[in-house]
Amino acid sequence: MSRQAGDASDGAAEPEWAEITSIAVGLDDHRLPSSQALAGQALVLTAAGQSPLSLRFVDESNLLWAQGGDEAEEVYDAVESAPALFVVSVCHRRDARLSSTLVLDLEGGRATRVVGCLPTVADADQSLLARVHADEGLSPVHVDFEQWELRPEGSGASPTAPAHHRTEELIGKRIRYEYGDGGVYEHIYLNEQKFTWHCLRGPETGLADTERCDFFHVRPDVYLFSWREKIIPTLGVVVVNKDQMRSNGIITGIDTRTGEVSHFPVGAKGILVNVTEKF
Repeated sequence: MSRQAGDASDGAAEPEWAEITSIAVGLDDHRLPSSQALAGQALVLTAAGQSPLSLRFVDESNLLWAQGGDEAEEVYDAVESAPALFVVSVCHRRDARLSSTLVLDLEGGRATRVVGCLPTVADADQSLLARVHADEGLSPVHVDFEQWELRPEGSGASPTAPAHHRTEELIGKRIRYEYGDGGVYEHIYLNEQKFTWHCLRGPETGLADTERCDFFHVRPDVYLFSWREKIIPTLGVVVVNKDQMRSNGIITGIDTRTGEVSHFPVGAKGILVNVTEKF
């Protein structure tokens, strides 16, 4: 995802694509603090056709994860993006290319799990044209979205809120996000599957691209927004609280030369610049 300016042969400053590791610093300057509120809690996620997913938050950073006879101890980080609404980031120890981001609404009894898989260096090296011919997405990053009901372990409580669902509510909005020392970016939400980012200040100044993305309505004025980049393979997952104009979440990416994986938290303060109405 990261790029830095270089010299072009014609003398003009031409931005160049660089690796993911160079932008991690500063992108969490405006992130909400990590929350310890989940420590000691045990939650069960259920969905039709799926084995129950058990989450036992041992303390403020360790999580026991069990599903269908498969168990693992993971490290997690949680942010309370709205009252009783948590964004939980999990980087799987068995394979650093795998990540899970959980949006847990303890009040409404609903959850979304975003399962991401970064490519290998060989997969990332495949050309965009080859991906088009193979009828694949332009980004080599793979992502799945799972909808769950959520309840405390041992409880028979039913959800009180509707399931998180795809939404068009952000489409047409242009929002400027300030990441502190990490820079300033604007997002233009074009349609149900595409958005454009543009770096106004920071290590990616002058660079822009249009990427595949997904939007989900979580609560009134609270949205799950996920995108995957195609040049430097990157997966971003954030919760946007439009009422507070803040975003919090995580970015994962892979160094296309070494295969090194980076996971880093992000958070920004947003300003609504304008809205383009649908024709």
